[in-house]
Amino acid sequence: MNKNRKTLLGLILVALVVVAGYFVWRNSQEKNSEEKEIVKIGVIMPQTGFLSSPGNNVIKGINLYFEEFQKEHPDKQIELIFEDSKSDPKIGVNAINKLIEIDGAKLIIGDIGSPILLAMAPIAEKNRVVLISPGASNPKVRDAGDYVFRIYTSDEFDGRVMANYLISRKKVESVALLHFNNDYGIGLSKSFEESYSAQGGQISLAYSFEDSRVDFREIILRVKRQAIRDLYFIGSPKQNASFLKQLKELDCTSNVYGVLSFEDSEFLNIARNSFDSVIYTTPYFDLNDGREIVENFKKSFAEKYREVPDLQSALGYDVSSIIAQALVNGHFEENNVKDELYKIQDFLGVTGRISFDQAGDVKKDILIKEVYGTGETRILEVLSVD
Repeated sequence: MNKNRKTLLGLILVALVVVAGYFVWRNSQEKNSEEKEIVKIGVIMPQTGFLSSPGNNVIKGINLYFEEFQKEHPDKQIELIFEDSKSDPKIGVNAINKLIEIDGAKLIIGDIGSPILLAMAPIAEKNRVVLISPGASNPKVRDAGDYVFRIYTSDEFDGRVMANYLISRKKVESVALLHFNNDYGIGLSKSFEESYSAQGGQISLAYSFEDSRVDFREIILRVKRQAIRDLYFIGSPKQNASFLKQLKELDCTSNVYGVLSFEDSEFLNIARNSFDSVIYTTPYFDLNDGREIVENFKKSFAEKYREVPDLQSALGYDVSSIIAQALVNGHFEENNVKDELYKIQDFLGVTGRISFDQAGDVKKDILIKEVYGTGETRILEVLSVD
């Protein structure tokens, strides 16, 4: 009887040890789950307003990349916090303050608009928060601060490339310079005019217009009266479309040169088959270059969104990839990301080779392309910022 009792007590003790061990193990698993490293990344983009089309396309690329990243790093947790800048510097400032002070974000992607980025930069600098833009092109971004980066080429380089192309390749000796009257249009037109004039080119007509303008018949008639053969037009996708359709309507056959917005899907949806072709500059992006990263990006993007990605989506993907690389290299310590970004050289992204210089400014290739009324495009030249 005593022996049986001892055996029973022994079994109960073993059972208690097993049960206790199980609960200790389960609690440790729950604790590990709760303690999963969380990195908050703020995203400030124009989801509505003037630049909503490219802004939302950037967001598609960001979401796609971090979905893939999360699958590859299940032990890490990336929390994306989105804010709508509405292309307004004041709203952008409110957004970055909210992300820093309330959400505790130390890494922020945004904005594609230079005025918004430049308004937010002092706040990022003061709080030692990394701010990296996939689309700001104003030359002033270069000196915006030690914590401010971008992966989009400067207007200074963009304008110089087009000026060189018109002089050396197309032998264009005079051109009408038409641009919208905002920081982007003013900065890019200034860069173009300085480089073009320095090479002997003449600005036969200079004209600026407001962001909201879509009726260009008056200026087109002036172009016809002056028999101007070549036009450099810097506008939004919608303005590009209106301008080309009105050129055709008024039977104006001048050659048109432009910028990235001539590749935007909004432009093509409106202007398709209403023009012959436009030559424009754009940061490197070639869906047909055959590299594995590009092929995988195209496939994943099509599966998720049922559409073909554009440059903005690719920039969103690349800026996310670069931040993730800096996080990994910095052992997932957010305070290490800034220094790790400065170390990035010859990073091979969807939009080509990317490096940062000592000011956090990007060094990457730029393309001269031609888009046809059918929507088809072809690359004319590849130029390096080096």
